[in-house]
Amino acid sequence: QSNGAVERQNSGIKKALAAARLDGVNWRAALEQYVHTHNKIRPLSRLGVTPFELLVGWKFRGTFPSLWSSNSSDMLDRADIQQKDAESKLQSKKYADVRRGAQFSDIKVGDMVLLAQQKKQKSDPTFSAERYIVIARDGAKIVIRSDRGVQYSRNVQDVKKVPQCLQESTDSTPTEEQSDEAEPWNIDTLPDIETGCDEKTDENANPRPKRTVRKPNRFKDMVLYN
Repeated sequence: QSNGAVERQNSGIKKALAAARLDGVNWRAALEQYVHTHNKIRPLSRLGVTPFELLVGWKFRGTFPSLWSSNSSDMLDRADIQQKDAESKLQSKKYADVRRGAQFSDIKVGDMVLLAQQKKQKSDPTFSAERYIVIARDGAKIVIRSDRGVQYSRNVQDVKKVPQCLQESTDSTPTEEQSDEAEPWNIDTLPDIETGCDEKTDENANPRPKRTVRKPNRFKDMVLYN
């Protein structure tokens, strides 16, 4: 967003310099006029006041103090400006959330999550294969713990909840202790496995369709040797 604001400001500067070049005006003077207009004359669209008014508290009255007039209506109502600023930012937030599909994070203590990792190559996955358990959460800050007992403090946007189907597969996978305690197989109960091939094969068995081969009529009276 900050980069977009800079590019939007640069667009106005480029237009002012292009107009100064067509009019034959020095570009330094044109740039000073642009800054003066932006800061002291043209009000902000979302607040209705200029940056100069926000800084000093009253409207710009010119460069000659002798011509200034004390008018209470020129004073800035900061409470009203703060309310307008809050409403404008709230509307911008709602619009950005709808456009980006933002949702509230439902990660809570006890969930199994994946941690985002830095990509060194394009083929690297976004999240690591190691799984972590959430042991604490305070707003957007969460504390996770790995299987080795190492704890990490991360933002909630850096983790992703493990899908339920993967959690079930993990729970159903036997551990090393369970596999060691399992009863050994009895060799006598194992089924017999045929190690050789049958000597007699069915000559008529053919997995592929094949047309009937007949001897040509011209070879009927002849004795053929292979």
